[in-house]
Amino acid sequence: MKPPFRHGSPMVTSIALGFVTMVAILAAGCDRVDQKKFDAVYRAGKALEVDMSTGLVHISESEKLVKQLKTEISVLDGRTNGNREADAVRAYGDAADAYGHFLDVRSMDMRGDSRDGRLLVGDGWVPVASKYHLAIEAHADNSPAAKYNFYWMDFHEAFAAFSAATKKGLTDGSRLVNGKS
Repeated sequence: MKPPFRHGSPMVTSIALGFVTMVAILAAGCDRVDQKKFDAVYRAGKALEVDMSTGLVHISESEKLVKQLKTEISVLDGRTNGNREADAVRAYGDAADAYGHFLDVRSMDMRGDSRDGRLLVGDGWVPVASKYHLAIEAHADNSPAAKYNFYWMDFHEAFAAFSAATKKGLTDGSRLVNGKS
């Protein structure tokens, strides 16, 4: 008596192909973004995007928008499923950080901390400058005995870098949430 299913038979091949197709479809669907979960982050990101596009930066209002975006991101902390959701959270977080630095630079300029297109910044700005590939040079008053070191950073370069990083983070986050590659 022959076994009902033989290796290589059309029926076994069809079953195996169906199983592989089902697994592939399920795996592809697992890396989608739950848009309901991301709705508040998406809206906060859009509000930040509108704020940037107006060109009229009101520091206190803009800081509230950054804080709102960071709050919405923190709600998703540890609640992401898959790479796309984790990447979306990271992109929006990068945008919030960059816009926060953008507002800091804008605020320093408004206070008069800039001279000839350069900002005088402290030690805390060294890692920020490194992250955004900004050149800084030691201030002439730095000495080994100084409690704090100060550096000159190009205002326009910083402004452009933080603006570009914010736009990239918002664009990437929105693209990921909306399912676009």
